[in-house]
Amino acid sequence: MLFCLFLWCWWVLVDVFDKVYLSLRWLFYVGELWGVESRFYGVAAVLLVFGLVVLVFLVPMSYSWSEVCSTCGGDGLVFCRGCGGSGVCSACGGDGQILSTPEGWWCVFCEGSGVCRTCGGDGRVSCGTCYGRGSVGYWMYNVFGSFVVMSVLGAFLFLGSFGLSYVSGEFYLSFNEWVYRVENMDFWFNQSFLVWLFAKDRKRWAKWTSGFSAFAAVYLGVFLFWVFSYRNVAGDALAGGFLVSIFVTVLFAWLFYKYYTTEKSRASPL
Repeated sequence: MLFCLFLWCWWVLVDVFDKVYLSLRWLFYVGELWGVESRFYGVAAVLLVFGLVVLVFLVPMSYSWSEVCSTCGGDGLVFCRGCGGSGVCSACGGDGQILSTPEGWWCVFCEGSGVCRTCGGDGRVSCGTCYGRGSVGYWMYNVFGSFVVMSVLGAFLFLGSFGLSYVSGEFYLSFNEWVYRVENMDFWFNQSFLVWLFAKDRKRWAKWTSGFSAFAAVYLGVFLFWVFSYRNVAGDALAGGFLVSIFVTVLFAWLFYKYYTTEKSRASPL
């Protein structure tokens, strides 16, 4: 069952990526004809994330409602557990005297007052569920809220994954210079394939790394969002936000890939 779900999610991601590529291909093609520099793609990627953050303050991301507190019945007060609602000290029964001291017989729990110190003699205390309000508020993410959170998570997770791959490539090559002498390296089940691409063809490395990082960012983002917010998101909001966040995360990954490869082409041959 999980394997079938994984295959379905992979098919959705590939299909969405293909549609994003076809819909944006003309834009990148025109940009290359006009000589658009790498900063165009970098600024577009930054504006994409910045726009999502701005929308958080402009569009409602959740909905809320209130219900009568089931613990206190809407009164905001419950019987004191220390005295059972009587208001007198449960240790001395209200007499104020049970222990022998140089000053006389007195209760150390109420300090001789005979009054319950928990409720102050009222017999009732503020409800710990509603904090005395008499009602309990609940809130849930809507589709837009879940989409924005997962999209922002996906963008930062992509950057983290891409950056980690870059640092690991530099670190691995620092003590494995033999990789530079390898003319060809197979992909399947070869843990050094991306390192070899990092050393020989930085543009292909960026393409493979962007694809893997985007895939990991999409599913890790929805997983983290579900783990920390499963009580505040319904299934339909989670599914709808997930599908839209795929588009945004892949778009951000594509813009970053174009920025990286264009910048590298300007600085030095890939």
